[in-house]
Amino acid sequence: LQAMVRDGFLAERMKVGEQFIRLPNEGRIDVVTSSAQSRLGNPVTFVPQDETGIWTVGNRMNSVATTQRRGLGGMQGRSLETTNGWDPSENSVAQKTAESKREDIYRYHRLPPGGLSYTNKAERRRIHAFVYAGSRHNDLDAIE
Repeated sequence: LQAMVRDGFLAERMKVGEQFIRLPNEGRIDVVTSSAQSRLGNPVTFVPQDETGIWTVGNRMNSVATTQRRGLGGMQGRSLETTNGWDPSENSVAQKTAESKREDIYRYHRLPPGGLSYTNKAERRRIHAFVYAGSRHNDLDAIE
């Protein structure tokens, strides 16, 4: 992120430092580690969580997600999870979020029509076209 700001059009509006990026509205983006306890107690209002399909107990990223959510809860903040398909045997953060019964979670997780076989090439393409609808950056030919 630091290189993107420093070398892009945002360089005129943001000051990149060693520990944080200064925003024009007195805000800042802090550099943090993935250590679960490293940010516990710090005020946070938004946390992007990318590829939570591979955040598991084994790599301790589930603890990171829990810590981030605790911080968000204290500030009435929000998080945004993005991921590709997860391995259902790993019980990842993404899987737990998708299966949660909580009503305050907005999910956009399109399930393809039933009866399609992923092992059938033509049906697999229909599955990809359905789940990636509206995502112009995804090249269905490249996925195949």
